[in-house]
Amino acid sequence: MTIFREFTFIDKPTEVEITKSILTTGEELEGAKLQVTDSEGNVVDSWTSEKEPHKITGLVVGKTYQLVETLPADGYVTAETIEFTIADTSEVQPIEMKDDITKLKISKQDIAGNELEGAKLTLSTENGEVIETWTSGKEPHYIEMLPIGKYKLHEEKVVSAKAKYDEALAHVEALKREKELASVNKDIQEKLKSSKRTPEEIMAFLDGE
Repeated sequence: MTIFREFTFIDKPTEVEITKSILTTGEELEGAKLQVTDSEGNVVDSWTSEKEPHKITGLVVGKTYQLVETLPADGYVTAETIEFTIADTSEVQPIEMKDDITKLKISKQDIAGNELEGAKLTLSTENGEVIETWTSGKEPHYIEMLPIGKYKLHEEKVVSAKAKYDEALAHVEALKREKELASVNKDIQEKLKSSKRTPEEIMAFLDGE
């Protein structure tokens, strides 16, 4: 007697889990527009990142794909494209793309390349919306997490080289006058010490001065 048994094999589709995270914290980053393309450039899937990883099933084993960020979340830099190949496994294959924040360095310098203090600067959008206003100091000014785009930098208070020179000269003159006044006071004190006048006579002397 012959016994026949029938077996059914069910292939489980491949599964890829794509995480979009913040470089510094590792937390999920929402708002980034992503897509996966094949080697011919065809878009296989596209989505906007959320609080949970994005899953794609059924990608072909042995085939290479690209994870592309078409538009980063506001305040973040576009990440480099990640290339990955699908392995022959039933396990979830993790792919992680990390984004760093945008960092803008603004330096107000004189003609010699030195930081110029005292200039009032304003950064605004193309539409004129003010983002930040500050006065330049001894170090460059930093602004982080600006959305990618075009901005306008406006100088409201101009600090010329002549103005800085005049300010420095006035400071030197003030110190000079203080020194001269201190010298005069010291001279008067020495004269009073050597004098044999009474306190009443000294007061009359100072009033006369």
